[in-house]
Amino acid sequence: MVHREQHEKLMAHEVDSPLFKDPEAAHYIGMSESWLRQSRMRGNPEAPPYIKIGKAVRYLKTDLDDWLDRLRHVEPEVA
Repeated sequence: MVHREQHEKLMAHEVDSPLFKDPEAAHYIGMSESWLRQSRMRGNPEAPPYIKIGKAVRYLKTDLDDWLDRLRHVEPEVA
């Protein structure tokens, strides 16, 4: 059963942010499906956020974009 909070989040993002399955999410972020699955199962704090719907795991595109932005490193300009 999907919790009300998860359901509301899904409905709010339905048009703006498609849901990705593991293969799609892994491809989108440039990592392997294995890394994605293992990171999630081990509770890796570096792993992207996901939504659990029953036994199904899905990733919101907006969550993946935010996660990638947080990992971005920009080198300071040298004067």
